[in-house]
Amino acid sequence: MLPLNLMAIEKEGEEYVISSPEDLIEFANIANTEEYEARCYLTADIDMRGHEADFPLIGTAEHPFQGWFDGRLHTITINLESTDESCGLFAHLSGNVKNLYLDGTLKSTCPYVGSIAGTAYFPAVIEQCHSRMQIIVNDAAQYVGGLVGHTVGPYGPPYVRV
Repeated sequence: MLPLNLMAIEKEGEEYVISSPEDLIEFANIANTEEYEARCYLTADIDMRGHEADFPLIGTAEHPFQGWFDGRLHTITINLESTDESCGLFAHLSGNVKNLYLDGTLKSTCPYVGSIAGTAYFPAVIEQCHSRMQIIVNDAAQYVGGLVGHTVGPYGPPYVRV
């Protein structure tokens, strides 16, 4: 994570404002550490092509993303490649994602693959999200979905609300 004096991402109240690829990368780094309950919204379409090598998938197995991510009907265009256990814009999600469009490709050798979330945990909510991502997997993929690859929860399916 960047030292506070080097952070470029803006905050409006308690919410991070994402308007560039650099902001999204910085937000992912923040969300994957102590602020995995962070709240954010997009103010523009984000084209991540050419920035993918710097982009860590949002949410880790130790810290699933538990916050709010509001796309405000903007599109994130990204070409992801991953060999991690879970792959998607959010590798591990237990928070809320709404009003988001995704475009690009997702190439993976992961067991759990989905454009929004590789693995979504109860009580995750995904609403008003659309994906035009081309998903390419090999035979290692066990669970693949257009939006969510795999769900986990305590009460029986459905574990998340889409």
